[in-house]
Amino acid sequence: MAGVWAFRARSEREAASRFGRLAAQLEAEDAAAVVVAMAKRAEDDEVRHVEICAGLAARYGHRGGAVASEPAGEIGPRGAGSRERLLYEVVAFCAVTESINAALMTVSHERATDPAVRSAVREILRDEVTHARLGWAHLSAERARGGGAGLAAALPAMLSGTVRDELFAPVNEASADPRLAGHGELPREVRVEVFTRTLESVVFPGLEAHGVDASSGRAWLARARSGAPQRVADHALSSAHSRDPERSAWRRFLDASTGTTVAPTDLRPVTGSSGDPATPAAMECVPNGPSVHSSALA
Repeated sequence: MAGVWAFRARSEREAASRFGRLAAQLEAEDAAAVVVAMAKRAEDDEVRHVEICAGLAARYGHRGGAVASEPAGEIGPRGAGSRERLLYEVVAFCAVTESINAALMTVSHERATDPAVRSAVREILRDEVTHARLGWAHLSAERARGGGAGLAAALPAMLSGTVRDELFAPVNEASADPRLAGHGELPREVRVEVFTRTLESVVFPGLEAHGVDASSGRAWLARARSGAPQRVADHALSSAHSRDPERSAWRRFLDASTGTTVAPTDLRPVTGSSGDPATPAAMECVPNGPSVHSSALA
């Protein structure tokens, strides 16, 4: 578990770097003021997440010193203009990846038994929901301005950037230790289930609600689940995305088990008397446009 939480700390540091750059780019492209403000806040959130994850890594025995990572490189379709590339990255990193992160984080919170881990997961969950909303809010604003025409064609490349190739490989159940879930590490088969469910019930409907055809994404998912090789045209990705061997901020939902199903347009959680976040099944999607100001948790 020391290595798991250290990996998460590195991923969170990379995410902080990405949000800092995205905030500056969003401001330069005259994005909606509320979206810029959310991106700036997200950078601070991720810095705090680094401290949380590094603290748990140390608690589990990590002795590697300060957790470092490389600055997050830009991603996006080659040949697209700066505004369209920015939209691609915000949708991919926030609307898609952070929605999946939030879904995984809810399940992780459900199954965690260690009090420190439950507290950490709950705090990070609150922020991941807001980060996902950032992506949906920016997509909504850009579609209203006529942007995002290339997102449907780029969707398979976007999804391929979120997972390791072996995500859907057969699971060796004998090697899985069920006790790890109590400390924040979900079994791979659970991660696969949440990943699939979130794409099918949140991400694809959310894209379609904003006028983005998600059929290529559904086809990608069907091929992935069948074990067919995924061939994504190299020209669809920037060189920064292609050369990044870790892509940890993109893949942390798989490796770091960071998992609420976030509604693509609005999220109203149901909480118990303890105030714990609701499970994905208890989330209510309300398609009235992004609710970027309200908190996702009671």
